[in-house]
Amino acid sequence: MTGLRRIAALLALAFALLFGASDAYASTGETAVQPLKVHGGPAVWRVKDRDTTIYLFGTIHFLPQDVQWLDPDLREALQSSTELVTELDPAKDGNIDQLMAQKGYLPAGENLRDKLAPKDRLAFESLLVSLGIPVEQFDRYKPWTAGLYLSVVMTKLAGFDPDQGVEQVIEDTARDGTRRAALETMQFQLELFNGLPEDRQIAYLNQIVASAPTLKQDLSAMLGAWLAGNAKGLAALINAEESDPVLYRHILTDRNANWAKWIKTRLGEPGTVFIAVGAGHLAGKGSVQDQLRKLGISSKRVH
Repeated sequence: MTGLRRIAALLALAFALLFGASDAYASTGETAVQPLKVHGGPAVWRVKDRDTTIYLFGTIHFLPQDVQWLDPDLREALQSSTELVTELDPAKDGNIDQLMAQKGYLPAGENLRDKLAPKDRLAFESLLVSLGIPVEQFDRYKPWTAGLYLSVVMTKLAGFDPDQGVEQVIEDTARDGTRRAALETMQFQLELFNGLPEDRQIAYLNQIVASAPTLKQDLSAMLGAWLAGNAKGLAALINAEESDPVLYRHILTDRNANWAKWIKTRLGEPGTVFIAVGAGHLAGKGSVQDQLRKLGISSKRVH
């Protein structure tokens, strides 16, 4: 499997959290996966100065049922924090359906399938049929919209459940009165895709389609590496920089650089902060840790 398909699998997890509207197509088919046990536990890094401690924790937005990952050390780090920072703050973000209506549809008279090369159109239509989705269902969608919605459907069918995601456990575990902050907004994250040239959007959609046969296997491999705290293994699975450096930089590296700057600024204020972002941002080339290093800030793995 190419690196670009791996990043397609990563993005399936990273952005599936945005879309709850695909449940109608995700309720059939095989969903069971074997329960997984933690061996070592997910990785945590720490950035620290005289009066500020910042924990960096990589999340997976969808998980299979019965995955136990929150061990006492992670719980202690979370409950010792006075501020919890995530990619998004759902309580402050706009309605996803409204945002999609504004950004996710083609202009009147345009048809998504007409934009695809014949072999790509055939593969796309065949996948929709296999998922029980009418082929005309996505005709009005922009290519990136179709890709993200398909990623949701396939992620759920692979047995990864949004109700089992890491973020909700973190929210529930944080101590009462913990201050909340977000690194981005839902509108910003959608614009990451909406701002891509159409040919890049089509390439992304084609990779989502191509990832379908091995998606469950790929997601399970990523989950296993995450549970084991195998940051190098996770990096090897998701590192698609050489396959598509433009997409990799746009979706991961540039955002990591922005977050590193946020962390540098936050170090100027005392306190203990727990930052939880998608695991792909803390692994591989251009990770948040790499970007911090460029700013002269060291991070230490503590779990």
